[in-house]
Amino acid sequence: MDSYLAAVFTSPEAARAAHADLLRLGMDVLSAVVYGRGLDGNLVKADAQTLVQADLSGAAQEALDELDAQLPNGAYALFAHVRENDPSLVNAMVAQHGGTVFRHNAPDLQSTGFHRFLEAASLYG
Repeated sequence: MDSYLAAVFTSPEAARAAHADLLRLGMDVLSAVVYGRGLDGNLVKADAQTLVQADLSGAAQEALDELDAQLPNGAYALFAHVRENDPSLVNAMVAQHGGTVFRHNAPDLQSTGFHRFLEAASLYG
């Protein structure tokens, strides 16, 4: 399954550790970046091992825009585009680091827009 996901954490250390573990899971990770809020309130990269696809446009940009709109202050998110056969692997890894996963199927995102992704994130924290 081709998905965009955001794993939301309360600390940058937990988000960075989950990022490293995601890269070690052996699945096809098309992009993965840890984001947080900068002092100016804007979404900023908050990791040292960023893996980013060359063209952040279309569905990926919509997903990132929604993350920007929904990520609470003080929270950090591992934002990733993955191809996964078993979502429970990522879910368990994220839970181990104290995070919550929000996921959207990429084909649905591309056909319908990204208006409801991470709605629950506004309730987080």
